[in-house]
Amino acid sequence: MNKFTTKFNLGLPKVSDSALNSFLTVFLVIAILGAFGTLGYAIAVPKIGERFTEFYILGINGKAEDYPTEYVMNDSQITQVIYGDGTLDANHGWGTVTLGIVNHQQQTEVYSVKMTIDGDPISIDINGTISDVLGPIEMQQGEKWEQEIGIIPQHIGDNQKVELLLFKDTETTVEDSLRLWINVLSLP
Repeated sequence: MNKFTTKFNLGLPKVSDSALNSFLTVFLVIAILGAFGTLGYAIAVPKIGERFTEFYILGINGKAEDYPTEYVMNDSQITQVIYGDGTLDANHGWGTVTLGIVNHQQQTEVYSVKMTIDGDPISIDINGTISDVLGPIEMQQGEKWEQEIGIIPQHIGDNQKVELLLFKDTETTVEDSLRLWINVLSLP
């Protein structure tokens, strides 16, 4: 019996080993140089992150709760302040919150803050000093600023909207705002 066999030889065209090694070496060197170049660029020119400003208020316990909610007024003077946790303060004549700003604008910024109650401008108590504007507050990138401020309502009424308005640089448009609702009661 005759066997019929066929042989197939598959392979790459014959190239001398030294030419192939030279090509692979040059290719590898170019790839490594490209990787180092990309790494160098990424280090030298870092991507700028998102630009924003944190603007927040904290209640009397240093948390985002327990803000002043009810005021008692007698002869146009605040005599008591009741906070969200039921704490009663009859010592200051105003409700206090801690105002916070953190600069993430990737550059130095100057901020200012104004307060309104039901849309009317209201002075802010800052360490016993009454001011229409809090600022200018100059802050470096990543810097955090916190200050206790006093809220002094001017008239009796329920659901009064207290707004803290953040301005950046000398802009007249509001960058950000925070809101609280308070009730101001008359002394019985």
